[in-house]
Amino acid sequence: MGNIRTKNTKILILGTIFILIVLFLLVFLNKGLKEKARKFLDNKKESIVDVVSGQEYQKYSGQVSTYFEGKWILNFSFLYKKDLKISQGTGNESKWFKVIDQNKKNNVTLYFTYEGARGWNAEDYINNIFIDNKDFKIQEVKFLDESTTTIKYVSFEDKNIEYFVEEIKNEKGEPWLAIVENIDIKDEASQNIAIDIIRSFEGK
Repeated sequence: MGNIRTKNTKILILGTIFILIVLFLLVFLNKGLKEKARKFLDNKKESIVDVVSGQEYQKYSGQVSTYFEGKWILNFSFLYKKDLKISQGTGNESKWFKVIDQNKKNNVTLYFTYEGARGWNAEDYINNIFIDNKDFKIQEVKFLDESTTTIKYVSFEDKNIEYFVEEIKNEKGEPWLAIVENIDIKDEASQNIAIDIIRSFEGK
């Protein structure tokens, strides 16, 4: 009789410890996802974007500027894999930042527009720039614990092209748009490069 009670007590203690460990892991993992992950949203589906690993990535810091009743400057940064190269354009393409892969191919490009003059938001940009290409799908991109978002995702499946358009502001509060373009949706590596840039992007 004593042995049975001892066994039952041990089982109860071990079961309690196991439940506490499981609860701790669930709280910890949930917190991590809320702080770091982003997801695509539309009316039909949600998909979580995984978290980047700091060991595989490095940080790119840059600056773009424009003139409109004075000079306006935007400082920015993003993460990209260490086996890639970032190449800034010149002249009219000085606000373009091309991602070059190991095969010297450029599928993904980050570029900027200053919106202190015409005042476009992300949706305005999409509706005006893609006015002749109406066959596209728009989704929102945001952090898990945010109630609003300033990022739009646009895909042209028939053209195999996708865009991320994000509303940002510089230190003086002037509005800019950051646009990430991927010209090969079917290439998984290019998709991941575009996602890495937009989810780690910071502007000020």
